[in-house]
Amino acid sequence: MLLRHRGGNYYASTKVSGKVIRRSLDTDDFNIAKNRLDGVLAEIRGAKHASKAGTLWAALEAEAARQDPSIKSSTQNYYQHIARSLAKSAATLPVDAMGLSIAKITMPELRAMMDKFATVAVATRTTAHWHSYGAPTSEPSNPAMSAAICRSTSNG
Repeated sequence: MLLRHRGGNYYASTKVSGKVIRRSLDTDDFNIAKNRLDGVLAEIRGAKHASKAGTLWAALEAEAARQDPSIKSSTQNYYQHIARSLAKSAATLPVDAMGLSIAKITMPELRAMMDKFATVAVATRTTAHWHSYGAPTSEPSNPAMSAAICRSTSNG
């Protein structure tokens, strides 16, 4: 619902889990407020329902295991690998954000987890890539490519 405060600003108002929640739309123009209303209402309702999602680990695991025919199986395996790696690096922090409810995680906790994962992931992703796909060889496996390389080097 769109409400106008006596000072002129517009507010979004909705009831979630039996509580009335109001949020400023930061405008005194009706048309701008009307355009912002749907997004703010969705944000309010989504934030209140986040507690039903459980922990960050449960949400991440569910997303990694989600079956989508448009995603290749190798990509699906990569997502699952990243989820496990993220959980492993988060466990080394003073506050394990993976065990917290999604509604209670703070931005500093998420940033600390992301920073820790970034330091680990840079080294391990490169190593995992080499082990998964094999180190590059000096000889191309495609005979046509070999012939093209030989021609280009002999013309040089």
